Parts: sequence; C-alpha cells; structure tokens
Amino acid sequence: MPILTFELMDVEDANIAINFLDYHQTVADTIDTNISSCKSKVIRYVNTVNDECFIGNGFSPLESIKGNEKPGCVLLTVEILPGRSHEDKTKLGKTLLKLMKATFEIQAQPNIQLRCHIKELSDYYFGV
Repeated sequence: MPILTFELMDVEDANIAINFLDYHQTVADTIDTNISSCKSKVIRYVNTVNDECFIGNGFSPLESIKGNEKPGCVLLTVEILPGRSHEDKTKLGKTLLKLMKATFEIQAQPNIQLRCHIKELSDYYFGV
C-alpha cells in the first residue's frame, strides 16, 4: 500500500530520472511489505512567479549576480499503513534520504534541499 509522492520544487533539470523500482524495493525491504503494493507519483513545481512553490527567501536577479544559486527542493512523502515500529520508520526515512541524495544531487543544481517525510495513515484508509 505504500504511496510515494515526489514533489520537485524548482529543480532545474526536468529530465531527472527517478528509478522507482529502487525506491519500491527499499520500502519493501525496510518495512516488510509487498513490492507490488507500492505506488509512486511525481509532482513538479517550476514557476515561482505564480507561487506554485517558494523556497527560503526566494530568488531574484540580484541574487544571481551575487553568485547565489537558485534554491530547489525535493520532498518525498511516503504514506504507509499504521503499525510499523518507530525504528522501522526511522530506518526507512534515513535509507530513502540516502537514495534521494544519490538520485538528485548528482543530477540537479548544487543548492538543492532534500527532505523525506514518513506519514502513517489513520485507521480510516480504505482501498480495494
């Protein structure tokens, strides 16, 4: 059932290749779930002018003249069913963050922030 949502905010390389299988296998191995139940999606926010996303103090032409890089952020939210131990959720978050580092810092701008959020769903999650 795990659902992985990647939110890419002002990540300049729109062609970043996310190997979903690596992420699904990591989740399956870490929290003992069936890999076939994992699902992933990517949401890209690229236009700070229209406030689709805003990071830190934003970006202005003056900052680029000073040599500051435009900030970017990747937030991975992993939704899982309740019942996993604190240790398993911590291990999952730390392991996925390492995988994110390998995926994004190599391919994207140097000023990118990476975040992983493990979200335990309530008992009122329903699906067939």
